[in-house]
Amino acid sequence: MTCHLPARGIALVTVLWLIALLTLLATSVVTISLTHRRTVQRYAEATQADSTIDSALRVVLLRLIAPSEQGTAWPLDQTQGLSIFEQNIAVTVQRELGRVDLNSADSDLLTAVFAANGWREKDARSMAARIIDWRGPDDETVADLTYGSHNGPLESVDELRQVLGSERIGTDLFDAFTVFTHSPGPVESAARPAVKRALEWADARQLGGHRWLSTSRSGGSSLSGLSGTALSGEVLRVRACLHDQGMDHCRVAVIRLTGNRLSPFQIFEWRAAPTLANTSTYSSG
Repeated sequence: MTCHLPARGIALVTVLWLIALLTLLATSVVTISLTHRRTVQRYAEATQADSTIDSALRVVLLRLIAPSEQGTAWPLDQTQGLSIFEQNIAVTVQRELGRVDLNSADSDLLTAVFAANGWREKDARSMAARIIDWRGPDDETVADLTYGSHNGPLESVDELRQVLGSERIGTDLFDAFTVFTHSPGPVESAARPAVKRALEWADARQLGGHRWLSTSRSGGSSLSGLSGTALSGEVLRVRACLHDQGMDHCRVAVIRLTGNRLSPFQIFEWRAAPTLANTSTYSSG
């Protein structure tokens, strides 16, 4: 026996379905609106943080080229607080000569960086060979370099990520490299922690048949009092971080002090920067 639903019953069911659908749509719209508002708010906060940090970087650059009468333009290799728009910014100024230049370092130095920071020596030598090959002018490639050869200097440290095996390099170890100094070796007194370990590792083995550390080990902090004038011609890395709502926002500027009053510095990089751990991370392979 067939049961026929009255027309009014059909209409009621239809209305109920429409109400349910409209409620669902309304809920979805509210959810999307809240999500969109949070996204916009987070973007606005991040933009404001970047603007504040950029202001801090500019203040430090001004102090570097116009040092106070009392002493240095800014302490080197020491994190100092700087208040900008009632926000506390942690700023560190470092000599770029404390890093290893990927385009100038020889195979021994590159090997030491990796071997002293947790890599097996065999793997460290292989990685060094890939970097040398990547920047080399010829078309020869190491056997397992599937990315091919760049055949020219690296334009940035990030380009190292294109070399086979670089996925094993931690953020802090990336921080040991530069492409801006054009120096065959780092300055010991300004060396970053990972670079210091590399120099000690190479010196203990007299890699390349020579010593890597100076006989006098007293120069670690002697450069902390240099003014911007004394550092004229050098490349400096200025890092500024803002801690806000449990998150760190960091930006870095890499500049050369020219000594020219009309054009006091040359800017190589001005970008967001990853937050570095307190201790280096390395792959033990």
